[in-house]
Amino acid sequence: MTQATRDKAEREMMIELRALQEALKAEWIDTALPEDWHGLEDRPIARAKTRVTVRLDADMVRWFRKMGPGYGARINQILRLYWLGLASGKVRGHWDDTAHVPRFERYMEGKIARQIEQMERRRTAETEG
Repeated sequence: MTQATRDKAEREMMIELRALQEALKAEWIDTALPEDWHGLEDRPIARAKTRVTVRLDADMVRWFRKMGPGYGARINQILRLYWLGLASGKVRGHWDDTAHVPRFERYMEGKIARQIEQMERRRTAETEG
């Protein structure tokens, strides 16, 4: 994976972590995530979604559900932060030294290239519009 790819993933991971930290700050320290916690609902996630069926540990599902509506989005955000940590090289996965790495690197490089193209198209549209 190129250094530019790692840097881009690290920047995106830091943005996600800062947003999560700000949402959690007030309630996390004092009440350790009360049942009425709604810290992430005001932060829209505009990415396309795919419905899947996943079998999770019962205690983890209970814990996330106790946080209230939007628990699926919170699970998704935690998965995204882990994924960004892997992509930035800040987190090592159990498969880091296996044949999966080149495929993951190609996927990340393609995803980042598409994001850059989208940003450039938006900038061009904004300046022309």
